[in-house]
Amino acid sequence: MEVTLHSSKPVKPEYGDRGGPSSYVIPLSVFDKVSYDEYITGLCAFHPPAPANDVLEAGLAKALAEYREWAGRLSWDAGGNRVIVLNDAGARFVEATADAELASSLMQLTTGDKLLSMYPSCHGADELLLAQVTRFRCGSIIIGVSMHHKVADGHAIWTFLFAWGQATRGVAISPVPVHDRTSQFAPRNPPRIEFDHRGNEFKSHSDKSGAHAGDEAVLIHRVHFSRERIMALKSKASEGAARPCTTLQCLAAHLWQCITKARGLDAGATTRMRIAVNGRTRMSGPQVPPGYTGNVVLWAWPMTTTQELVDRSLRDTVELISREVARVDDAYFRSFIDFVSSGVVEKEQLVPTADSLELTLSPDVEVDSLLGLGRQPALLLLARYIFYVYAFHPPAPPNVALEAALARALAAYPEWAGRLVDGPAIVLCDAGVRFVEATADFELGSGAVALLAAGSKVLSLYPSCGGVEELLLVQATRFRCGSLVLGFSMHHKVADGPAMWNFMVAWGQTTRGVAIDPVPVHDRTSLFARRAPPQIRFEHRGVELKPRDEKPRSRGDGIVHAGDEVVVHKVHFSREWIMELKSRVSEGGPRSYSTLQIHGDKHTLMKSICLAKCFPVRATKMGYALRIV
Repeated sequence: MEVTLHSSKPVKPEYGDRGGPSSYVIPLSVFDKVSYDEYITGLCAFHPPAPANDVLEAGLAKALAEYREWAGRLSWDAGGNRVIVLNDAGARFVEATADAELASSLMQLTTGDKLLSMYPSCHGADELLLAQVTRFRCGSIIIGVSMHHKVADGHAIWTFLFAWGQATRGVAISPVPVHDRTSQFAPRNPPRIEFDHRGNEFKSHSDKSGAHAGDEAVLIHRVHFSRERIMALKSKASEGAARPCTTLQCLAAHLWQCITKARGLDAGATTRMRIAVNGRTRMSGPQVPPGYTGNVVLWAWPMTTTQELVDRSLRDTVELISREVARVDDAYFRSFIDFVSSGVVEKEQLVPTADSLELTLSPDVEVDSLLGLGRQPALLLLARYIFYVYAFHPPAPPNVALEAALARALAAYPEWAGRLVDGPAIVLCDAGVRFVEATADFELGSGAVALLAAGSKVLSLYPSCGGVEELLLVQATRFRCGSLVLGFSMHHKVADGPAMWNFMVAWGQTTRGVAIDPVPVHDRTSLFARRAPPQIRFEHRGVELKPRDEKPRSRGDGIVHAGDEVVVHKVHFSREWIMELKSRVSEGGPRSYSTLQIHGDKHTLMKSICLAKCFPVRATKMGYALRIV
């Protein structure tokens, strides 16, 4: 596999009509200062269809307008402190191609030069973010990023990459980035240094214990643990424990034992594990905002002798790791902030233990993990009851890719490809679903409001379900701008809203080529077996059930009039109006009410609808219900 570089250019923030802010500097936080002074790299692989390079570049420019740090530069202030200069100098964007298909090249991308060819070179670079888009013959792409660790930790980097994806798809960036790196981690007054941070986050300036000897060979070994192997290890490690261990702690313990045994170290040698601990889930009062853009990581240091480690059971090693990780709690993080702010670091000339020049870890090990980083949903939902509409900004997958992925999703959800028969029952006969292709002669943006309000225009986005046997009908409508709307008609006897949503998420997952999660459960009998003896404590007549011959009610007289007009009215409640309503309804009450409840309250929709219908007083005595879907 050969990789050819085609272009390398700076990408600067795109602020649009609002104009760019002025340049200024932000000091590194106490957590930034102890982070590694190096670039960290990552790869994101995408199955076709993948966005064009100019679309990715434009999305990056929009994301940089919200995350100015990555378009800035590292520098020093007059006091000799590291700072990030927000000067919009830009990130590096590299375009490349590979003369192979991604599937056949994966084994070449584990280590070595082939893997390094997926990343832009950061040697001597000033940019804090460098990204390379490599396109393969099959249409797949790999985006390789090199991002400076002084700016952010893995969690914050992942959040930025999500934001880039959101900007590329044209949706709002969420969570909103929080850039304040000073007041967020202010020291306490008076300071309370309750733990010793020498040897953990800091070491003596003269400590060169991890320096590279020069003649040592570094062995890179890649290991794949199957789901079954992980479950077996977790079962072994959790046996007899008060609670089950986490995947990370179990694998870390197992690998620590295996690596130490393979090294053949002296029995009395001390070995430590350095394991990163994310402060976002541990710090309180105040908590770290979800969109915080910097580093919030310290380290736990489980320690033992090599002989004790190899003789320990897996459970005991997991418990050792768990105890040390638990020590790095809110009190520890606050103590660290006070320690760094006290002047001790400068007085004793301490330096961070996170030293990128320490290439030799033996007899210790270091654990870095991406477990727990979420997966960003790729769909924008505009939902209606029973009928659903998904709107996609360009570039959108071609119809052939959507159809093939739908077939794979149906293999996991055979109900939707079946048929309803008297009973009622679902026959899993693989008769199939209906897939309709359509085009619209205008751009989605200009006609979206009128199209999605009500009437024949919105109905034109759904496949007709009159007289059909299919339980699922899908229509893909493409607009002149390249946008795509998927309209669904799904039979309510098969599933409710959450179950329909799970299926549509599964279709999205098969389109992207990832595993379906959650795994579908099809048992509809034993899950809801009746109790013996039965206990009927509530009245269900008139709620879930009614007499077969009961007529529908209208106008309070029990008769549906042929001339009755149905008015479809679309209402938009601003965030401010909703908050005012919730405040008004909850005032003086024992608890606050949810957004849904206040819309059903007499002060809002129910009252408004009753007033608009001019119900007579006698009608209120008969009762009316508001059904919100």
